[in-house]
Amino acid sequence: AAGGTAALTYTGAAVGANEYISAILTDAAGSAVYYGRLTQPDEADGTLTFTVPADLAVGSYALKVFSEQYNDDYKTDYASAFSDVALTVISELDAAKAAAKAELENYKDPADYRADEQTDLAAAIADGEAAIDAAADIDAVAAALENAEAVIDEIKTDAELTAEEAAAKPDAPTAAPEDSVCRLCGEKHGPGFGYWIAMFHTWIFFFYIFIAPFAEIYRSNMNRS
Repeated sequence: AAGGTAALTYTGAAVGANEYISAILTDAAGSAVYYGRLTQPDEADGTLTFTVPADLAVGSYALKVFSEQYNDDYKTDYASAFSDVALTVISELDAAKAAAKAELENYKDPADYRADEQTDLAAAIADGEAAIDAAADIDAVAAALENAEAVIDEIKTDAELTAEEAAAKPDAPTAAPEDSVCRLCGEKHGPGFGYWIAMFHTWIFFFYIFIAPFAEIYRSNMNRS
């Protein structure tokens, strides 16, 4: 858009104290509209950015880029052959739409999703881009982008689905009681019915060791009375 910035990659530029990369901007009829020195390069190959004139009308232009040796007043300047670069100036609304669609395309990484969810992701992006294209102003573009990202946020990633699947699995069955050693017979009784036999024997053991002696003492005291 007019007033915005654009990037230009160059190769083989002349480097030196008075060496510049310059450009002439021509309109569709080939008439020169602007001229200026864009940068003084430190290296022959690189990338520069420049500001598109703010009063430039929407349309197609040619940027004639060249190396220029600028030697101040009353001295001869030298220039290389022109390299033509197409430049299209779009409206602020079209620029906003292009930026919104670029953001939407890079909002999520399809590799984070399973096959079915990747299909849903692609559909959500396509619907969002259609809504952005249909927007009548910049605010509508922002709203369409926000809505599309909200729809995408509802699509679950592989990691989220894996976590849900793990949480939905039933708990592991409780392990059966280990074999119990009977205090009376000294044998192991396995889980199930044998386990309860061991418990019964244990209670008998405690009865004879702790309860029976007290019962005998009590009975003796009663006889003496």
